[in-house]
Amino acid sequence: MDRAVVGGARLVSGAWKPWQPPCLDVAGPATLAASSASDLVAACDEGLWSSPTGVHVYVSTDGGASFSRAGSKPPVFDVEGVAAPAPGVIFVGGSLSGVGSAIVGSFDGGTTWPAVHVLQGSASSGLAFPTDQVGVVISQTIGDQASPTSELLMTRDGGRTWSKVPITGR
Repeated sequence: MDRAVVGGARLVSGAWKPWQPPCLDVAGPATLAASSASDLVAACDEGLWSSPTGVHVYVSTDGGASFSRAGSKPPVFDVEGVAAPAPGVIFVGGSLSGVGSAIVGSFDGGTTWPAVHVLQGSASSGLAFPTDQVGVVISQTIGDQASPTSELLMTRDGGRTWSKVPITGR
């Protein structure tokens, strides 16, 4: 599950050491996800607390000791979630101009970011992959706060396609 952070600690040789996410110095939080103990991604809302410059993704292959910026920016703003089901595979949920929200995915370590699912008039939350092939996200309509609706979306093919999961018993 993804988590927005502004700092923390990491365990190094049996001792806790201060840790800073890769984008704290650019006035924005990092939302983290990991596919293994060494492979970590951070989706950063850079400039959120100053002059927004957009969402950038950083990748670590050494457990967060160092990060490098992914090859290109995902085409979303306002990070709503991030997931990394396997090394080199990254999903970011966020706002997409004119349509609501989208889940964009990179299957090449952050070089390209096609939209894998557009959430018309909705916001996403809880983007998670319990396995490298199965992922879930909750979508909630925005605009009508008097009666918001939510739906569960699921992928079974590593995030390439998403579909609604029927919820019964209402």
